[in-house]
Amino acid sequence: MAEERILIIKLRGTNFPVKDSGIEGNAADPFYEIRKDYNLGSNPRMTYEGKHSKSEKALYKSEKIKQNLNPEWQQMAVDLKTLCGMDFQRKLLFDIYDWDRFSSPDFMSYVELSVDEILQKQGTDNAITLLPPGEDTKHKQNVGELFVVSAQLAFPQVHLTANANKKPTKGPSIHVTNSTTIPLKVRIGNSYEEYNAAQLGKPIGSPGDFIELDVDACAVLERQSKRADTYLFILSPNSTEIVLAKHGLGTYVEGSKTTALSLSLDLDAPDSAIYTLQSATAPPPGAEGGGGGGGAAGEGPAEGGGFAPAPSAAKSKGFKVTLSLKLRGNDLPIKDEGILGGKSDPYYEIRPAFGPGYVTPNHDVNGRPLATRVYAGKHSDKAFLKSDVVKNELNPRWKTHLLDLTELCHLNGRGGLVDLNKRVLIDVWDKDMNADDFMCYLEVSLQELVDAAESKAPLYLQAPPEGSKQSVGRLYVDKAVVGFPEVQVRDNRGAASPDGLKLTNKTPVLLQVVMAENLEQYNAAKVGVALHVIEQSRNTMISAGRDGTISRMLMQGSTSLYLMILNESNVVVGKKSLPSGPGARELYMDLESGSFAFSPNHVHEQLQTNYQEAVAKIGNVASDDVGLTDADIRFFKEQMKRSEELALLLPVFGLQGQEDTMGLASFEAYLERQTELLQREVLRCDLLSSEGDGVKREVELLKKLHMIDQQCDPQMKLYGEMQEALHSQMDRLHDDSVQALQDLRVDTAVKGLSVLQAASSSELTKHLADPDYIASKYQSLVAKLKEHLESLKSSLVALSARNSTAPTGFSDEEAENVKAALSGLIQSGQADWQGHLDPSWVGPIVEAGKGAVGAYVDKLLAGGQELLAGA
Repeated sequence: MAEERILIIKLRGTNFPVKDSGIEGNAADPFYEIRKDYNLGSNPRMTYEGKHSKSEKALYKSEKIKQNLNPEWQQMAVDLKTLCGMDFQRKLLFDIYDWDRFSSPDFMSYVELSVDEILQKQGTDNAITLLPPGEDTKHKQNVGELFVVSAQLAFPQVHLTANANKKPTKGPSIHVTNSTTIPLKVRIGNSYEEYNAAQLGKPIGSPGDFIELDVDACAVLERQSKRADTYLFILSPNSTEIVLAKHGLGTYVEGSKTTALSLSLDLDAPDSAIYTLQSATAPPPGAEGGGGGGGAAGEGPAEGGGFAPAPSAAKSKGFKVTLSLKLRGNDLPIKDEGILGGKSDPYYEIRPAFGPGYVTPNHDVNGRPLATRVYAGKHSDKAFLKSDVVKNELNPRWKTHLLDLTELCHLNGRGGLVDLNKRVLIDVWDKDMNADDFMCYLEVSLQELVDAAESKAPLYLQAPPEGSKQSVGRLYVDKAVVGFPEVQVRDNRGAASPDGLKLTNKTPVLLQVVMAENLEQYNAAKVGVALHVIEQSRNTMISAGRDGTISRMLMQGSTSLYLMILNESNVVVGKKSLPSGPGARELYMDLESGSFAFSPNHVHEQLQTNYQEAVAKIGNVASDDVGLTDADIRFFKEQMKRSEELALLLPVFGLQGQEDTMGLASFEAYLERQTELLQREVLRCDLLSSEGDGVKREVELLKKLHMIDQQCDPQMKLYGEMQEALHSQMDRLHDDSVQALQDLRVDTAVKGLSVLQAASSSELTKHLADPDYIASKYQSLVAKLKEHLESLKSSLVALSARNSTAPTGFSDEEAENVKAALSGLIQSGQADWQGHLDPSWVGPIVEAGKGAVGAYVDKLLAGGQELLAGA
């Protein structure tokens, strides 16, 4: 286990004691800390109060779970080298505390566990009894239990984001901060081939220098070339160096600033990847060659030296969705008197009204209304969106603004769906030359904004403390459309780039511009539908407000440019055909009256298309005419995953409950139906009647079943059942062949031998736990055959020794037995044993039996003559 130095652990507690009462509520706010057990063997623990010196600093600290006696904490990744020096038997100390706002945390309980014990105790039934503090141990007070929900030695996927705590720096240097809980290795390079070949979850596979980056450490990376694209690799801290993230950072533009980067983890996201060392180093059965995993759609370099988040990070949150919002105010309060006039200069700010630390205006931390209003619009954080200022107006009509719902709903970096039930806080301000005046506010859900746009009903604003009884006006929602606006292209009067076609992104979101290879590809791309494959070298990512350039080299040999504009989820949000050559264009959105590229209709159409394409790829797998590859199944799963992500938008677009009409629920049903057909065909295989063709067919059926079950069912239950069925099938073939010998159906027995021999040298052996099992059945049948022929011969030889003077000779039954035995031997002598038996051994056996019968017949004839003479 020396290489597996990262432990990913998730804990939960039950029946914790109440620590907060009265105004805080009858509960607790538990969190835990992990320490090396410094006092192991020296502290009697009977008086342990959870107090530590500065040298006993906690190595890891969980988040607090507010007002909960049965907390379930988020997953945490810990570095075992730091924690226990890779000693898996060394005890670790888990201290559990109750967080308090105005005082030091209250010690609740503790327990000592080693890494081995953590790994062994994971599961719902393995309760770990927590120990109480101090003298309470004598009274055996119940302070709750701890459960290890999950624990595994693995490596988490790392996310790369812009570092909001560091300002962009001048020059090409790249600042990277490790904001994870584990040490990492960072590597930088210029080779696109290396970038394309690198696969997430696999060893980097190519030599090169790297920088070790401890937790909370910052490294300054120098580009190897200012004129070439730069690629960044985030690697695991062990010597195998698994790729945990990779990103293209584009080419540095002289004079521009470079955004600082931050590395983070999101272990509880539904699709967060976890890579084990075993899966990283062992290729999957049937894996195809080539490194191609790195060329995922859209992971291209950013332009202009800025950082563009990789689409893979955006996809982890689902499809990119926005809200086009147009507000207007009515009867807002007057804030400017005298020479400035009796009006105001209003603008509004929008912030998320949820998440850790958020307190509803004029309420306490527990959500209870305060006796007097205190909210005055003051915040320590920056507004998510700030509108335009409308001068000298009490009934302002603000411009249409675009809210990135994907970003808004996941401000804490967590995956999931865009939820219109999330609330936002709208603060309305009066713009002044000095300090702006707070006018009024409103807390409202996104869904209420959408509903208000339909109903045209007013939303009543709330007054600040000094005007609590004053009417401060209303908000009307003129537009609240969920989707993604279409991006259009227009001429840019600015100077054209001598290096090629200059594109300026005038939208508020990051965009990708892909140059289609030909007119057919351009025409095939549909606005509102995601592109599955993007040619990396033809992709230019442009951040909001930044410039990008399509180089002369890329345009060389083309008379026309076919541009496809994509959002971060690879959805086509615009298309434009332009003459090839230098120039300048702007990408913009007409938020006031423009159309939408991504809408409910597109979601409905894409879901149906995903299912139809997936089914067409798989086909009827039980048919002999249909081949199946791992790539086919991967495509099916990718389409299924795309549909699952897309389905997160159904509630957003008001399409919930319509999943069945879009093929969404049909993916699993189709796969289940295909595996049932395969199972049925395997069980129906009659190997005796079809000989070699039957073995070949069964090999193909089991191969298909194995591929599907391996990729779609981690426990491979159905394939396991088919392994048992194959085992029984070989037993039955053996027993049926033995019975055929006893029934003197020698040709059938020979077929059984041929089938077993063919099966023992086929790929059927790979589907059994014992690969020699079929061969052993074949050898057993050969032995049974020899034994049977010897028995027939022996019975006939014994016949020749009988008293030939017996007056009655054979009884009818004996005559039938002799006839059957002799017939069996004759058939054996005439049969084509196809190498299963040596003819030089069979021949003497047959002749001996025939000779014995002939000798006894001669004796009978002689005996009959004697009887006649005596008479």
